[in-house]
Amino acid sequence: MPSQTVESLESKLDARFGSFMTTAEVAEALKITVPALRMARSRKRFPLLPLDVKGRKSLVYSTHEVASLLATWVSRPTEVAM
Repeated sequence: MPSQTVESLESKLDARFGSFMTTAEVAEALKITVPALRMARSRKRFPLLPLDVKGRKSLVYSTHEVASLLATWVSRPTEVAM
């Protein structure tokens, strides 16, 4: 599978979700559950920081940051268990 660049991932995510993503959308893009994302955040193990948008209760994340995280996950070599 060819490695995807941040720009290509960002354009795909931006077309689907827009410039900002909710917690549920980030979980969907990362293929994890919302409770798993919330648990990782509460344990300070989630690498993305939510943006503080005035007048909005829910957390939002930058699509660019999510694409950057996905690009690093895709480019990371897989370990083979022996």
